[in-house]
Amino acid sequence: FSGAYALAAIPTRYAFERNDWAAAAALTIPNLPHWSSFPFMEALIEYGHALGRAHIGDLDGARKAIARMGQLRDATKDPKFDYFKKHLEVQMRAASAWVAYGEGKKDEAVEMLRRSADAEDVLGKHPVSPGAFVPIREQLGSLFLELGRPKDAQREFEAALKIYPGRFRGLYGAALAAEQTGDKENAGRYYAKLAAQTAKSNGSRDELNHVRDYRAAHAEAAQMDGVASVRK
Repeated sequence: FSGAYALAAIPTRYAFERNDWAAAAALTIPNLPHWSSFPFMEALIEYGHALGRAHIGDLDGARKAIARMGQLRDATKDPKFDYFKKHLEVQMRAASAWVAYGEGKKDEAVEMLRRSADAEDVLGKHPVSPGAFVPIREQLGSLFLELGRPKDAQREFEAALKIYPGRFRGLYGAALAAEQTGDKENAGRYYAKLAAQTAKSNGSRDELNHVRDYRAAHAEAAQMDGVASVRK
């Protein structure tokens, strides 16, 4: 069980956390003897397919992945795996929300993601898991950013951080939303947390570069303000 979960979860999480939707869309399903005993594990990879394909515009591919998730949900018969079956239902609705967004149904997508986020928050996490695959509350925040609604996005990211504190994507989303609303205090606070969290990283991800650029620009601005104050 634990091995099957790791084989499904690790590559899916790795793609999600880097926003590498093309990689998520192309995840492969392991061909192992014990795999059929845990149909909901394959569904985790199909969740990757569904979100990845929806984000890159392959809506037909996303729909097929969601349909496969439904088959795997129905194939999960053992009551001891009811948690995964319930979570799978929530994930299917979240993936369907992104398909709706791709179809231009913005209000429907927001409502579907909101309801899915509420359900996932109540469901909580399973002991075998460190947490949700890109918490749906975070996904709702990301959707609001895409819709140009940073205040709503900030609210959702901050709510997600209360449940999943310290997550890079959550902190970055909250920081970016605060920056876009002109909330300099919270933007600076979240970017500072990200800088501390990634202090030993020399990575060149776009998000890391933005954190560094933001902090450098604001440090320079603060220094110039200090010089101006002294001259007065």
